[in-house]
Amino acid sequence: MAAKLIRCAAFGALLALRAASLDAAQFLVVLHDSNGAWSLKEAEELSVNGKTKARILTAASAGSADSWDSKTIGHLAEESLEGLPILARSADGKVYTRSGEANDWTLLLPEATNSKMAQSSAELWRSAALAIKADRKEKAGTPIAFARLYLILPGRDPAAAAARLATDPGLHQFPGVQSGEAFRRMLELLPAIVKSYPTGSTTDQVRDYLRTGLGSRLNEWSNGDAAVTVLEECLMLNKAAMAAFPADQSLAALRKQASDAKSQLDRRVAILRALHAGKQSDAFLAAYRDFERYDKSFPDLAAARRAHLSDSAATHVDTARQLRKDGDYAGAIRHLRLAQLRNPDLKEASEALEEVRLEIARLSAQKFAESRRGIDPRSPAQVQLQRRLLMAGQYAADGKQQEAEQALQEAENIDKDEPKIKLMQAELAYTRGDLGLSLALLDLYAGVALTQEDFAEGEKLRAKVQYKLETSRTSERGELKNLFAEQRFAAALQSAAAGLKLDNEEPEFLYQVGVNACLLRHCADAGGLLHRYLDLTDSTQGARDRRMAAMRLLKQAENPAPPAAASKGPASWFSGAPLGTGVYYDPSSLAFQPKVVRITASDHLTVNYEWSGNQLQSVHTKYEEKKTGSNIAKLAFGVAAASQGLSMPVNWRTTGRETNDFYFNYYDDMPQVFNVGRDKTVVKSQTIPIRIPSFGGFGGFGMLGSMAGLGGMIGGGGLKGLVGLGGMRGLGGGMSIPAGIPSGLPGLAGRLPTMGGGAFAGIGSSGALGLSQLTSLRQMHPEQSYSIHNDPQGGSTSGTLTLWNNPRLDTRLAYQVTGKRIAVGFSGNHFFHPFAWDAIHLFEFDYDDEGRVRHAWELDEPNSPRFDFAWDGKRLLSVTAHAGSPGTVVYARTLNYAGDRLTSETITQGGKTSHIQYKYNKQGVLTEADCDADLSLDGRSRKIEFLDETADKGKR
Repeated sequence: MAAKLIRCAAFGALLALRAASLDAAQFLVVLHDSNGAWSLKEAEELSVNGKTKARILTAASAGSADSWDSKTIGHLAEESLEGLPILARSADGKVYTRSGEANDWTLLLPEATNSKMAQSSAELWRSAALAIKADRKEKAGTPIAFARLYLILPGRDPAAAAARLATDPGLHQFPGVQSGEAFRRMLELLPAIVKSYPTGSTTDQVRDYLRTGLGSRLNEWSNGDAAVTVLEECLMLNKAAMAAFPADQSLAALRKQASDAKSQLDRRVAILRALHAGKQSDAFLAAYRDFERYDKSFPDLAAARRAHLSDSAATHVDTARQLRKDGDYAGAIRHLRLAQLRNPDLKEASEALEEVRLEIARLSAQKFAESRRGIDPRSPAQVQLQRRLLMAGQYAADGKQQEAEQALQEAENIDKDEPKIKLMQAELAYTRGDLGLSLALLDLYAGVALTQEDFAEGEKLRAKVQYKLETSRTSERGELKNLFAEQRFAAALQSAAAGLKLDNEEPEFLYQVGVNACLLRHCADAGGLLHRYLDLTDSTQGARDRRMAAMRLLKQAENPAPPAAASKGPASWFSGAPLGTGVYYDPSSLAFQPKVVRITASDHLTVNYEWSGNQLQSVHTKYEEKKTGSNIAKLAFGVAAASQGLSMPVNWRTTGRETNDFYFNYYDDMPQVFNVGRDKTVVKSQTIPIRIPSFGGFGGFGMLGSMAGLGGMIGGGGLKGLVGLGGMRGLGGGMSIPAGIPSGLPGLAGRLPTMGGGAFAGIGSSGALGLSQLTSLRQMHPEQSYSIHNDPQGGSTSGTLTLWNNPRLDTRLAYQVTGKRIAVGFSGNHFFHPFAWDAIHLFEFDYDDEGRVRHAWELDEPNSPRFDFAWDGKRLLSVTAHAGSPGTVVYARTLNYAGDRLTSETITQGGKTSHIQYKYNKQGVLTEADCDADLSLDGRSRKIEFLDETADKGKR
């Protein structure tokens, strides 16, 4: 009886196994009729001509002509239908699957074909009988019309397969189908999938895909420099979201954003085309500023902009010539300066502008001489004035800048209109390197120089300033280029800020200050500089890539991200980033988080950890040799690693003891590691003051401020147009908006170009205006001062790290601007093994949008593989290293979890497998871990002891 029961039990187990095997064979069949209707069917069995197998082309038969009979088909490899990853029908009636390491599309042929005549694969499939069974117990299957077949996905979970079909465009990119068409097909099918699986994980995945897809594309579009296909994909996602989830509020908000973006684009394009047709260059260029970031897919409008820039410059030169004839010098200046901005290569504008400046200066000097005619040089005030000027000269000759400036200030208090004060101020500015300010002061002096000798003295100084300006500007540009290429962003910011003292409207300096300030997390201080850069480079010479970068950074400056909410959970000891429950590896740094006390390894190796609160201070490894034979073993491991395309440190042990220490240095103001070194040294950061001079009132615009002020001084008679202007407000305040602009372009008057970054309110208005008052008029944009941190100060920079959440540098923005990954991370070994420490290994990190490392490459290791990291939220799932071609896996590590606990890790490398087993006490506290001998490292086994922070208040 017992034997019978055993036999029955065994038979029952076999049946259960068979049933489980049968349940595993599932198919999701997708049908698409001629009216565009989609339908999905689940099946337990699929047959072709009554068979559950098909023939597949191998590499050896792939070159055969598409002509088949039963005999040639019989020589092809046979494959179970349920073992195929996909069956897809192409537009020409062929059926394909994927195979091989590269997962390429491969032709599939039906089984049990009795045709004696050779036929094409499409003809064979058209005559094949396809049938499905919803239940294997069914005697007869349900026929499937081949003409309606779209694809079939085998797999034990049809719902999961449906989710993949709704979120992976690659499944729809059959042979002959382009990526855009595959994306469209997927979205057409998506509503039918949601209808078939209205609840559960499938629907949740599809909804999340739509939210993420819409959000990311809208963000890409708003950032600018995106093809219009990005917006078109948004609209396709819109349509799918509306059909699948019409009541979802979050999707409705995203749909509205996408629709509004398309409406705004269409409106802007229509306005620009109308202005272009009407040949209204200034209005076209003003409207183009809001459109420029979206012009990537509109080459005709981009070409029109270039033409309008040239046309506008020529028109303004013609207008300026007429105004000069009429005596309206202020109007002539406005138009000539705009011509310079539009087309910097237009020599006529530069030459005419200098002629106007000299003409105004000559007339101004004549009028000014009349106003000074009654001054007695022997009067007490004038004698005191001359004494202070002489003292200022003596101080300047001795290099005492501050005393010289004080003496000049005292002289100004006596007679603020004394011409030599401006000349000496220009000399002091030249001496301290403020060359742009020096030229502006010389512009003022030219208008008040009383004699030809005085004027010649100013011109002599001007030549010195201009020569030094040109040579210094060239030198600064070269230095900036090198610093930026070397990713020395703090030094580049310092250099560019110094460059603005030379010329505060040099586009290169403005760009570098604005960009580097943003990269160093001072974007709030960069807004005005980036605006000015965009104003000055809206010309025939403007570099589009830099303008796009400036626009993106300006968006960041004007719309800063809200501060992150304070986290109550644990923080990473390495990056300081907040971590969730059950997170063992920090997503930002890949550092293992549980606190290790010591490691005891085979072959006489011990490792001790030194902690201070939540910060790891150091790791000390000690080797005590008893047998010299270990040299041979270590060399053998190095050779084995080299055979996998890796280099390993092989150090011969010549003494009986060897130590290997690692010291961790943290930032002064954030609990994040920035340096890992071999020696115990204190590495301090330094604070660098940054001073941005005011801009808009000198440099390229110095003459405008000074000459307009001089016109106000004269008070009428001879300088027609400089008196009573009420301010030189640029075209926005000095010209009417051209007629014929289409309605619906709000704010165009405010977008018409201005000079100097804003209105020159009060400059040139009637009434006396003393020269001392012009100092304030030069400061069209206020001076800025702030400090940045530069790390480290002194000592070696070896081992310096730059993580995703680095407090000094925004690695995400740096990648957008430079196109290079600059994030650098650390590991104690080649493979991010949590318990092996052989050297300081630095890696280039590539992050995803959530700040998780997704790829890494070891620096200074030309044969280093690419490491790929898979995550579930903040939980690390696997580490895979690929060398050579993408399909060659040279290292793999899989992490296994039970609830919130990491239970084990499985390591595969070179055909060998090892494990890490984690042990917990009754309270669920991690106490120990055991590592098998790992040939990917040094071949040692390891036993790890963890700090129990729940016992003895964290002390052991």
